Amino acid sequence: MKRFMLNNRKIFLTLLIAIFSVGIFLRFYKLTSYPAGFQMDEASKGYTAYSLLQTGRDDNNNILPLTIDIFGDNSPAGYHYITIIPVAIFGLTEFAVRFPGALFGAFSVLAFYFLAYSIFQDRKIGLLSALLLAISPWHINLSRASSESLVALFFIILGFSLIIWSFRTQAIKHTILGTGLLSISFFFYQTPRLFVPLLFLALLIFFLRIWKVKVSSKYKKGYLEQSSFLILP
Repeated sequence: MKRFMLNNRKIFLTLLIAIFSVGIFLRFYKLTSYPAGFQMDEASKGYTAYSLLQTGRDDNNNILPLTIDIFGDNSPAGYHYITIIPVAIFGLTEFAVRFPGALFGAFSVLAFYFLAYSIFQDRKIGLLSALLLAISPWHINLSRASSESLVALFFIILGFSLIIWSFRTQAIKHTILGTGLLSISFFFYQTPRLFVPLLFLALLIFFLRIWKVKVSSKYKKGYLEQSSFLILP
């Protein structure tokens, strides 16, 4: 029996690693060539990351800014900061600028498996979900295009995965870590600042209602058992 379970575990890990490898390949293969053309906002991210690396200032001469004014939109500066490391390693190149998006896009495949598993408690559904994301054309395209929204999405997926998991395990450390990851997404994109708190509140209300029902049922069951014991001669 143990050997059978071990083999199942090996098969599961093999499939998960294979799906993750597909996700990495589709996001890094000829990363500098596809999508064709290096867009203006990508070039701006690379130059700002290089400026932060060299001087600690952005191209508007602001010291360690939390927002970057590229086209008057004051975008969150998260992507620019995580681009500093690949720029320091690979130089100011197209590959270095697109590297963070591709990397977090690939790791989103694993995060999506965990989200599906935390909801359905089924490895098969988790693996299928991860595979569908790994080969999803829109996700591949955005992962290869220096998209800060894809990086924010990684933290959102993983954050909600941990929060849902914490409701099942009742481990406060998972709730704290998940909330921290959700907060990090605010540093990369504007949209999560609106819908993440609303979804978090909705999940909290949903699981609190389930918890109250369980506690109430358990209390009623104990009360009935105690009443039956007192009635019996």
